[in-house]
Amino acid sequence: MIIKKIEVYGFGKWSNETFHFQEGSLQLVFGENEAGKSTLMAFIQAIFYGFPKKNERAKSYEPLHQNQYGGAITIWTKSKGVVRIERVKRNRVRGDVTVQFSDGSESGEEALQSIMGGLNEAAFQGIFSFNLKGLQGLENMKAEEINEFLYDTAITGGPSLLSSEKEAETQMQDLFKARGKKTPVNQQLRVLQEQDKRVQEWQRKLADYRNLVANNQQLEESLLELEKQKQGYEQQVLKWERVKKLLPLQQRYRNLQAKLDEEPALSFPEKGEDRLDRTLEKKKEWEGFLEEENERMHLLENKVSTLRKVVSNDWESSQLIFQKLNKQSGVYTEQQRTKTSIIEKLRQLKKERNFLEDEWGWGIEKTPFLLERKTTRAVKDELASVDTRVKKSEHEWTSLKTEEKHLEQEYRRLSGELTDTEKKLLSNDKRERYYECLSRVQEYESVKPQLAFMENRQELLQAEDKRSSSIQQLFDTSLVRIGIGSILLLLGGWIGFTNDWVIGTVIGVIGITFVLASLGRKQTEINNNNSTTPSEKHHIQLELEKWASFQDEIDQWPVEEWKHLLKVDEQFRQKVEQIQLALQQWERRKAENATELQRTCDQLFTEKRELNKWAINYGFDEGFTGEQYQEMMQDSVKWKELYSKELSLNEQLAEIESMNKEFRGEVKKLASSIGVHYTGDDLHALYQIENWLIDQKESQSALNQHIDHLEEANVKKKAAISRISKQDEEIGRLFKEAQVTGEEEFRARGEQVRVNRKKYAEKESLMLQMKAISPSERLEDEMALCEMWGEKIEEKQQEVQQHRHLLNQKHRTAVEQVTEMKQDLKVLEDGQTYQDCLQSFEMEKKQLQTMGKQWAVYAVAKEIIQKTKQVYEKERQPAVIQRAEFLFQKLTNGAYVRLFAPLGEMKFIVERQDGERFEPVDLSQGTCELLYLSIRFSLATLYQREEAFPLIIDEAFVNFDASRRKRVMNVLKELAEDHQVIYFTCHEYVVKEEGLPLLSLDQTIRT
Repeated sequence: MIIKKIEVYGFGKWSNETFHFQEGSLQLVFGENEAGKSTLMAFIQAIFYGFPKKNERAKSYEPLHQNQYGGAITIWTKSKGVVRIERVKRNRVRGDVTVQFSDGSESGEEALQSIMGGLNEAAFQGIFSFNLKGLQGLENMKAEEINEFLYDTAITGGPSLLSSEKEAETQMQDLFKARGKKTPVNQQLRVLQEQDKRVQEWQRKLADYRNLVANNQQLEESLLELEKQKQGYEQQVLKWERVKKLLPLQQRYRNLQAKLDEEPALSFPEKGEDRLDRTLEKKKEWEGFLEEENERMHLLENKVSTLRKVVSNDWESSQLIFQKLNKQSGVYTEQQRTKTSIIEKLRQLKKERNFLEDEWGWGIEKTPFLLERKTTRAVKDELASVDTRVKKSEHEWTSLKTEEKHLEQEYRRLSGELTDTEKKLLSNDKRERYYECLSRVQEYESVKPQLAFMENRQELLQAEDKRSSSIQQLFDTSLVRIGIGSILLLLGGWIGFTNDWVIGTVIGVIGITFVLASLGRKQTEINNNNSTTPSEKHHIQLELEKWASFQDEIDQWPVEEWKHLLKVDEQFRQKVEQIQLALQQWERRKAENATELQRTCDQLFTEKRELNKWAINYGFDEGFTGEQYQEMMQDSVKWKELYSKELSLNEQLAEIESMNKEFRGEVKKLASSIGVHYTGDDLHALYQIENWLIDQKESQSALNQHIDHLEEANVKKKAAISRISKQDEEIGRLFKEAQVTGEEEFRARGEQVRVNRKKYAEKESLMLQMKAISPSERLEDEMALCEMWGEKIEEKQQEVQQHRHLLNQKHRTAVEQVTEMKQDLKVLEDGQTYQDCLQSFEMEKKQLQTMGKQWAVYAVAKEIIQKTKQVYEKERQPAVIQRAEFLFQKLTNGAYVRLFAPLGEMKFIVERQDGERFEPVDLSQGTCELLYLSIRFSLATLYQREEAFPLIIDEAFVNFDASRRKRVMNVLKELAEDHQVIYFTCHEYVVKEEGLPLLSLDQTIRT
C-alpha cells in the first residue's frame, strides 16, 4: 500500500489543504513546531479507522473555522490499484466512509476493512505508526518494566498483552483477597451478614402486635381530652395578653377625654398662620422689588444720555464699504500667500537647477545644449542595453582575474605541499629492508602453532621413554582391575536373580566397565610405546633449535615501529600521487583561464567604444560610465522640468502684482474717511476699521437695549404697587375670620387651636390602637377588665400561662407516644419494611454473585493471555527475534551480535561482540531504544498480509547522535524498498543530512 495524496477538508488546524507524497521511497515531511505534523499523522489514522468518540481520551481535532469535518486519502494497492478513501462526519460517530475504485465503482466501510486486510486500529498503531513517546517512556521504567515492555512490543507492537495480563491480575486482587478486609467481595460478605441479622430481628417484632393495638387506643382517648383543655387555656392566654396590652392605652384615653371636656370652642381660619406668613413675605418681597426698580430706572436714564453722544450717524454706510473690502481681503491674503509661495518655489527651483549645473559643470552657455539634449524612452533603452553589455564584460573580466589569482595561489600551495610530502617519504633501501624483515616475522607467526605442537610432542616422547620401564608393572595392575570387574559382574548377577534386579543390573554394569577400561588402557599404552621412532625425535629437536635462535633475533627488532613507518609511508605515497594529479588539473585550468581572460578584455574594449558613440549621437559628453550616463540623463530631464517651472511661476507672479494694486487704493480711502491712520499695511488698516465698526455697532445696540430696559422697568414698577395693595387686603380678611385686630393676637389664637387639635388626634389614635388589639365585639368587656384588675393583670396572665405550659407538656408526651406506636403498628401491619429488608438481603446476595462472576471473567482472561503467550513463544517469536537480531546488529554497528528470548521467562537477552550477555535494563538508554526500534521494524517487515502497509514515524530519532541516526536512516531506506516510509520531523539537519524527497508543511504550494 502506498499513500499518494491526502486531501483535508477540515481537521484540526488544516482546512482545504492537499498533500502529495512520493512513491516507493523514504519521504520526509518537514514542519516547525505547531506546523501540524501530529495533526496530519492523526488524520491518516482517522481516515482509516474513524474519528474518536467523545468518551475516548484521543483528541478529536474538530475544525474551529470549517463546517466540514474530515477529508480523503488516495492510495495504491496491489490488488485494487488506485483507491480513494473519503471519511466525513455526518450521521455516524466514526464518520461516513466512501471508498472509490479506479473503475468508478463505490463502496463503504466493509470495502475499507477488506483493503486493510483485517488490521485493526490497535495493531496499526502498535506496528506501523509510532512516535518519540515509546522511546521516551523507557527512561522512567524500572528494570522489570523495561523487560516486560520490550517483550510485549515483540508480541503486538506495543504495551498491550502483558499490560492486559497485569490488569486482569490487578482486577482479581482488587475484587477479592483470601484474608482481605477492604476488597469489594470481602466487604459484600460482611454486608450480607448484617442484613441477615436485621431479617431475624424483624421476625421477632411481629409477635408483639396485639399489645401495641390496645395501648394505642387508650393513648388516643387521653390525647383528645388533653386537646380540649389545651384549646380553653389557649383562649385564656390570648385574652389576658390583649388585656395587658390595652391597659396603658385605656388609661391614657380616659385622661385625655377628661381634659377635652373642660376646653371651650374656638374659631380660626384653616392654616391661618401659614397663610399669614406667606402673605407678609410676599408683601415684603414686592416692596423690595419696587425699591430696586426705582434705582435701576435712574441708572438706565444716565446710560442712554451718554450713548447718544458716542454713536456716529453714518457708520452703517461705512460698514457696507468695509464688508465689500473684507470679502476681497481673503482673495488679497491668499494672493499674498501665493506670491510668497511662488517666490520661495522660484528660489528652491533655482537652487536645485544651480546644484545640477554645478555638479555636472554646466555653465550658462550650456543652456541651449541642455534644452536640445535627447532624453526619450528609446534613448534610455539604448543606453541601458549598451551599459548592460559593458557591465557584463567587466564582471566577466573581474571574475576571471579573481579566478586567475585563486588558481595561482592554489597551484603554489599544492607545489609546496608536494615538496613537503616527498621529504617525509622513506628511502627505497629502508623500505625494502623493513618489508623483508616483516615478511620473516610473518613467516615466524605462521609456524608458531606448529612449534607449540612440536614442543608438546617432544614432552610426550620424553614421557613415553619414562613409561616404557613400567609397562610390566602396568600389565600387572590391569590384571588386578580385570579380576575386580569380574567379581562385581558375578555379584550383580546373583543380586539380580535373588533380590533386586535394578541394583544387580547397576553392579553388573560397573563390573563390565572395569574390565573393558583395563583392557583398553593396557592396549593403548603398548601401542603408544611401539609407535615412537628416533628420526622423529631428531627432526623435532632441530626445528625447535632453529626457530628458538630466530626468536632471540626478533625480540631485538622494533616490529611495531616498522609497521607504523611503512603504513605512514604508504599514506604519504598515495598523497603524493593525489597532489601530482591535482597539479596537472590546476595547470590545465590556468591555461584555459588565460585564454578566456584575453577574449573578455577585447570584448570590453569594443563595448566601451559603443558607449562613447552613444554619447556623441545624443548630445552627451564623452568619458563617463554607463551608470553615470543614466544618472546624467535623469538629471537632464530634471533640469528641463525645473527650467519650465521657473518660466510658469514668473508669469503668475506678474499677474498677482497687478490685482493687488487696486485693492490697496480702496482701503486707504475708507480709512481716511472714518479717521483711521493708514500706515501702508492694508490688512492692519482693515483690522482697525473693523474694530471701529464693532465699537459703533456695540454702542448702538447698547443704546437700544437701555431704552427697552427703561420702558420695561416702568411697567414692572406699576405691577409691584398693585401687588402690595392686594396683600394688604388678604391680611385684613384673615384677622376678620379669627376675630382679632392685630398680628400678635392672631398668632396667640392659632397656637391655642393647634394644641386642641393635637389632643383630638391623639384620642382617635388611641382608639384605633385599642381596636387593633381587641376585636370590636370584645373591646368593651376587655376595657372593663382593665378597670377591674388594673396593675394585677400581669399576675393573672402568669397564672394562666403556667397552667397552659403544664398541659402542653402532657399533650406533647402523649403525641409522641401515639406517633411512635402508630408507626410501629403501621410497619407491622403492611409488612413493607420487613419486605424491604428481605429484598435488600436478596439484592446484596445477587451483587455478591455478580462480583464472583466478574472475578471469574478476569481469571479466565488471565489464563487465555498466558496460553496466547505460550503459543507466541513457540510459533511467532523465532521469526520476529531473528529479524530483530539482524536489525539490532546493523543499528549497533556490530557491537551486539545475538538476541534471544528464553521460553517462559518473558524477557530478552542480548549478546555483545565479546560474548558478554545483558538484559535490556543493563543497556544504556540509547542502546535500549535501538533494541525497541529493532523489534518494531521486525514486526513491520514480518507482518504477513497481502499489502505492505506504510510505516509512519513522528520524530522518533531526535535523541540519537549523528552516527547512530545515520544507521537508523539507512535501515529505514532498506525498509522503504518494500514499505512506503513517511518520517515527520521539525529539524532541518535531518533534511540536510539525508537529501530525501521532502514535503514541507511551511509552504503555501506543496508538491
